[in-house]
Amino acid sequence: MRTHGKETLTRLCALLIAASLGGCVSDGMRMVDGHVGNAVSLVSGAQGEPSNVAIFVASTRRSEGATDDGRAHFSLTSIGVPLNHRAGSLERPSFGGADRRRHFTVLSKRNMDEREFYGEVASHVSGRIGNSRDVLLYVHGFNTGVEEARFRLAQIVADGRFSGVPALFTWNSRGGLFNYESDKEAATVSRDALEKFVVELSRTPGVGRIHVLAHSMGAWLTMETLRGVAQSGHPDLDGKLGEVMLAAPDIDLNVFRQQVARVDPRHVSIFVANNDRALS
Repeated sequence: MRTHGKETLTRLCALLIAASLGGCVSDGMRMVDGHVGNAVSLVSGAQGEPSNVAIFVASTRRSEGATDDGRAHFSLTSIGVPLNHRAGSLERPSFGGADRRRHFTVLSKRNMDEREFYGEVASHVSGRIGNSRDVLLYVHGFNTGVEEARFRLAQIVADGRFSGVPALFTWNSRGGLFNYESDKEAATVSRDALEKFVVELSRTPGVGRIHVLAHSMGAWLTMETLRGVAQSGHPDLDGKLGEVMLAAPDIDLNVFRQQVARVDPRHVSIFVANNDRALS
């Protein structure tokens, strides 16, 4: 990866950790019937309308009471970034419904089966060059709902002007500060699904590097997954693994030593903040 590409990814990770602890754009893209054509990440809407960020989502979340079996389902979700968006902020209504001209909103969602999903990723990167073929995979942390995860990734893409393909892996975090143990179990159940997701993304025709941006407990899940990938004989995704950025990682030091022993540490960067109360 070129130096300026790494600097961009470092900036994206800084945006994530700053936002979490505080609580090449084309003019030719347009939304058509909920689909994105000729894609780059951030698409300006019509006058007065929000910009669009198309996110490929793999989710192991289950409805209340359903068995958490760790299987993923897939969608392409378009997130609206309001015109009044300020870098570092996640504009949401204090009460009542969201206004797509003033708040982050879900503009469209299309559920897909697995084969269709990866075919759509391949179509998305077709014709791109350079870093615009790269995937930025976001793995959220503890106590994070699916809506917050989607909006946070869209915010990072918009603020960082990321020109590649944004992807989200969202696991069955139940939310609530007292659900740490159940969240850890849910993250553990999702390891196989994330491993398959990362490997399949790397094998998708046209895709460049796979960069991973993981926060908190999601950093533990990411490193466990990459350790599993390495043990299966693909330590760097056969040359496709890019930057692995761990923001405020919730990982025991001895566990991390075992994980990074399997993953080339040259891929891994750790970002921390001295005001992270959860880690303290």
